[in-house]
Amino acid sequence: MESLAMLVLLFFSQGQSSTPEVEKRSTCDRCDERLFCNCSSRNYRHVPTVTVTEVVTLDLSFNDITTVAEDDLREYTWLRTLDLRSNRIQSIHEWAFHLLQGLESLDLSYNQLAALNPVWFSKLLSLQHLNLLGNCYRTLGPGGTLSLFRSLIRLRFLRFGNPALEEVRRGDLAGVRQLDQLEVYGNNLKRYDPGSIGDLWPLRVVTLRLRGPFQDNLTLVSSIFHDVSYSETFLVVADVLLLEKTSVAPFSEINQRRLRSILFQNATLTDEAIIHFLEVMDWASLESFGLEDATFHGTGAWKPARQTHLVNMDTVYFRNIEVVKVFKFTSFLNLGFLLKYLRQISIINCKVYVMPCLTSHLLTQLEYLDLSSNLLTDLTLTESLCHGHGILRNLRVINVSDNALKSISIISKLVTRLDKLIHLDISQNAYTSMPPTCSWPQTLTHLNISWAKLQRVTHCLPLTLEILDLGHNDLTAFHSVALPVLRELHLSGNKLRRLPPGWLFPSLEVLLIQSNTLNMFGPMDLQLYRKLRALQAGQNRFVCSCEFVYFMVWRWGGAVEGSVELTDRWDNYLCDSPLPLQVI
Repeated sequence: MESLAMLVLLFFSQGQSSTPEVEKRSTCDRCDERLFCNCSSRNYRHVPTVTVTEVVTLDLSFNDITTVAEDDLREYTWLRTLDLRSNRIQSIHEWAFHLLQGLESLDLSYNQLAALNPVWFSKLLSLQHLNLLGNCYRTLGPGGTLSLFRSLIRLRFLRFGNPALEEVRRGDLAGVRQLDQLEVYGNNLKRYDPGSIGDLWPLRVVTLRLRGPFQDNLTLVSSIFHDVSYSETFLVVADVLLLEKTSVAPFSEINQRRLRSILFQNATLTDEAIIHFLEVMDWASLESFGLEDATFHGTGAWKPARQTHLVNMDTVYFRNIEVVKVFKFTSFLNLGFLLKYLRQISIINCKVYVMPCLTSHLLTQLEYLDLSSNLLTDLTLTESLCHGHGILRNLRVINVSDNALKSISIISKLVTRLDKLIHLDISQNAYTSMPPTCSWPQTLTHLNISWAKLQRVTHCLPLTLEILDLGHNDLTAFHSVALPVLRELHLSGNKLRRLPPGWLFPSLEVLLIQSNTLNMFGPMDLQLYRKLRALQAGQNRFVCSCEFVYFMVWRWGGAVEGSVELTDRWDNYLCDSPLPLQVI
């Protein structure tokens, strides 16, 4: 009997150990009142459950999910946005998304999907955004009549491709009709059937990454350019080497299609390529040309292109450009034939230390100048603005933020004769003081001197200002300067202890004064602002008096019609009570 009992016990214990243990699904509790669940970067291996019902946005990005099973999303029928990017997903059940019929945005990018299944998307009739970048599929679905996107009649934003993508076939995008934005990663694309993207419209923004084809299959590049270039399309050409004449030949296609805007991103260029690009674009409709995150091997010897005609060119945008031979670079004087047409120039973070006055003389139509994040000093800016003689008379906007400027007096004198100037941004410079008085153009309405080191304000501020940004300085008071037409005042990030007197700003409508050292304000303070309608005063340390708490509760309750609205979040208003009682 004893042996029999041992045998029975052994039998049941073996039976229990042979039954696989079902792994319990994790729970994500990071959900808010907007029905947004932020479950990103939590090392989930499976799709978790959440602590709210009817979740609208679910962020599962940057986890370790490898599979999306049939029932993983069954409880998420209210979803509008699902973010699964940057996991390790290798398989998705055919019916995984079938209950998400209200889904509008789906991100599956940067996973390990080796094949794409049309059945995944067959019920997603509301889908507008789809991101499939950065997986390892070689084709867009099985092809033939089984178009991957045939059910996505509302799709407006589509991103696809990866280093493994080899071909785009006619019919692959069947069903898609009115895309606003398209991004194609085809750096190793081997085959493109002409017309594959030709039926998409209006294609407001198109980004093409075609590094390989630009080196060995320019016919393929030309075919894609033909299919995506409309006059209203903003074309981004990324990850390219444009080193010689032949590499720019496909751009003749966008000239014929009368494209008006192009941006090169993460590109490498030479003098030869730029010269031949200008020649290929002769008499083009091109209005906007940009270069971002690029490397330039050359000296600016573009004189051979001076016979080209780009009379429609309006805007030039350069950002994060490395000039390898910076000390041999001549200047833009050789582009005088082009500069005379420009109305907008942005040269941002390009290590520019001066724009010669001779170049400024050529910019007769210029209205917008952005030289932010460069190496300008008061001396070199004086040269660029021609010593304040008002050469750039059509300028309406100047942005010289984040340079090495130190004197407000100098900048005011340099711009005072620019009698069309409206907006001046001199933020993120090393200003420590403001002179007692300054001269400014009478047209100036927007002034930004934020993120400097100012300790006080003076009557240097122009009386014509409508918007003033003095945020993130070292101001301790603002009580002596009246600005009669000011509508918007930014003072966040200073050391102010009280609201500025409202009678100084009879036209003020918006006041931002977050993250200061305010300890109280009340109805009497706000009544002095005759037109104030929006106030942000959170992230201060308020005194928890009964009057102040009552006033704030009354204010948040909207008890008075037409009263000033607190436009930041209610939980930004804390007081100096013990921690459990801090939230007003």
